[in-house]
Amino acid sequence: MQPTRHYRQAPIIEAILDLRVTLPEGTTAETFAVMHDRVRDEYPNVEQQIQVQSSLGLQANAIVQVGATQQRIGYVCRSQDGLRIFQATTNGFTFNRLRPYDSWNLFRDEARRLWGIYRAVCKPITVTRVALRYINRLELPSTLKDFKEYLRTVPEVPSELDTGLGGFFVQLQIPQADLDGTLIVSETLAPQTDPTTVPVIVDFDLFRQHDWQSDDEDVWRYLEQLRVRKNVAFEASITDAARKLFD
Repeated sequence: MQPTRHYRQAPIIEAILDLRVTLPEGTTAETFAVMHDRVRDEYPNVEQQIQVQSSLGLQANAIVQVGATQQRIGYVCRSQDGLRIFQATTNGFTFNRLRPYDSWNLFRDEARRLWGIYRAVCKPITVTRVALRYINRLELPSTLKDFKEYLRTVPEVPSELDTGLGGFFVQLQIPQADLDGTLIVSETLAPQTDPTTVPVIVDFDLFRQHDWQSDDEDVWRYLEQLRVRKNVAFEASITDAARKLFD
């Protein structure tokens, strides 16, 4: 297995840190407006997060939608350049960093700063799920003859049907017993924007469902472990030919 390494042109297009929580009774979407007031200068663009719930019924032996309700559950806040996004909702806290991704330290530190504000304002009782997700876009040369030149997990097409591949979706769900968590690896072709490349999305989603106290340092220690495991999974999923594309 290849050691983890730093790439000059890392293919990360989005990094996501997500904490699901239980909140005190009576917490409403208005609570999160206070949080935005504290970060308005850095995250000036804000929109409401709406949850839609539909109810189904049976009419003339067919299932139809008979009602729908909308509930405001929080806010989505964006930086001026749109590259940093956080969601503060009744379900939890999420921080996204879009490309260009700087470094784990900067990503983690900003997420932790915003989480501190979320925790001070919303006073979550417990953290019930911790997740770290990295979405990569690999621009492979259009001259490739086999995806195996660059990827170690690829779809197998029977020779009798092998007349070209117009698209694919592969997903692996891999228990991480030592972390008491789960790794989901997804691969799919993305829409082509450059005729000289074949874009492939390689998505790593690591998570654990567990109850932590909201101020528990173990949450952040565990996120460090997920980050290391993500790097291991990325290196295990690509070949040396792919590595040369990022150096």
